Amino acid sequence: LREDEEIILERGLHPVKLLPSLLIALVAFAAIGIGFVLWRNAPAWFGVILGVLLVVTMGYALVSFLRYRSIQLVLTTQRLILRSGVLRRSSNDIPLRSVVTVVSHQTFLKRLMRIGDLEIQASGLEKPALLHDIQSPGQFVNLVHVATEALEQERLNALVARTGPVDVDLERRRLSALFRKGVITEQEYEDHVRALGIEADVGDDEKRSTGRW
Repeated sequence: LREDEEIILERGLHPVKLLPSLLIALVAFAAIGIGFVLWRNAPAWFGVILGVLLVVTMGYALVSFLRYRSIQLVLTTQRLILRSGVLRRSSNDIPLRSVVTVVSHQTFLKRLMRIGDLEIQASGLEKPALLHDIQSPGQFVNLVHVATEALEQERLNALVARTGPVDVDLERRRLSALFRKGVITEQEYEDHVRALGIEADVGDDEKRSTGRW
């Protein structure tokens, strides 16, 4: 992480994602165990086959667990970090400033289990980033919005504090774009506009242009 960056939240796959692989491994272990019990009267090659199956099953269980643990979604004060891979690790960093929308999708059953899918749209990405079976996706979406708003507020405060002139019209258009995307609320839009010293009726014009009141 950077010096001025902090981790807000880390999310991984819900344990239910590991359940199918775990059940397959348990069934295989049980079958191998039964085979070893009955091996007393079986040929020697049968024991070799059971030994190989045992090693394969253990390898399958280990790889499934490592894959499950390897997928992480990290929210910091500046970035969204998507990590995946066991032997070949990949990481996709998405600056919060470029995030357009973060949407969670949950079926009724997934809502009961508090899991869901995340769809992240950001400028610079050819297609939305999709993550399936994430724990508490709604909470993550809310924290992304809070972090994005805090970053924008920090940037705006630094801009207002500058001694040099501020391009008020450029900032008004930037705030209008954030408002249309839903990154900032109507109240936050009006607060930022007033902080720039713009007349109140300018905010009304922006809301008329977006159709939001």
